[in-house]
Amino acid sequence: MELVCDLPASERKKNIASKGLGCCVFRSIDYAARWQQVPELYDLPEQLVEAGIPGGGYPEKVDQVMARFAPQASYLQDTSGDADILEAILKTSRLPCVTYNGHDCHYGMGQGIAHMVSLPYFDRQTGWACVSDNNYPGDSEFVWMSPDEFLKRWKGGGGGGWVFALLAPPPALPPHNSRQ
Repeated sequence: MELVCDLPASERKKNIASKGLGCCVFRSIDYAARWQQVPELYDLPEQLVEAGIPGGGYPEKVDQVMARFAPQASYLQDTSGDADILEAILKTSRLPCVTYNGHDCHYGMGQGIAHMVSLPYFDRQTGWACVSDNNYPGDSEFVWMSPDEFLKRWKGGGGGGWVFALLAPPPALPPHNSRQ
């Protein structure tokens, strides 16, 4: 499978904490900002540290942070857990940020976490989903799984999954040869 939104490893910084709380939500937004060229959100976790704002993210806090650091940026947030929204975002070549209750090699197969990651690939037709975890940003650290398994992790065993997406234009698609 080829990733839809393949942010280079050099642009995927590791998650940090601000005032003792992780900044995974804001690092995921940083990844999307780099993919979609929204420079005011580059290094968003570092901006929180500098401003003395604790990490830890949820939709209302994201609204506050966006109003402070990128008031002109358009974005969407949804907590319904509707997988069609994920596919619609990816079809526009934007990079969605999603909640993730991972049960994979990084966190122990039986343990879950409260986390946000990027979703560079999700397609129920091909039968694959892939997350880019900001705690493990290396080139070979993508976690591939079935869409059903991803949806379980996205929803965390509870009501709905949270997705954040910037509405800035995505980068141009790479050129490719096509035969007529």
